[in-house]
Amino acid sequence: MRAALARRGADAPLDRVLELDERRRAVLAELEPLRERQNAASKAIGEAKRRGEDAAAEIAAMDEVAARGRELSDELNRVEAELQAALVELPNLPAPDVPSEDTLLREVGEAGRTGRDPRAVGLFSAS
Repeated sequence: MRAALARRGADAPLDRVLELDERRRAVLAELEPLRERQNAASKAIGEAKRRGEDAAAEIAAMDEVAARGRELSDELNRVEAELQAALVELPNLPAPDVPSEDTLLREVGEAGRTGRDPRAVGLFSAS
């Protein structure tokens, strides 16, 4: 990928994109288990309430988990926004079979000026 970007002559933020992608994956790896734990606890709390049991301790414990989940979710949103902004700056990569320099592939016809002047026939304004 770096070689293809170099062929484009682009000064693209590839290192920044890779860094943000790595951070996004790390946040997701921490956030997903929290979400699973929160969902399981919500079901357990609901069942305890249906049975008429007190679920205050579980609710208090899940409040801390929920707060951490919100922090991670906010960070994930920020990282994903930065990642998208960095990805927009990356140019399209050239196909592998494209020559690395401007190369004339074929010529058709003769070089030189032929036909009438477009200004003379009124296709373009002279001003």
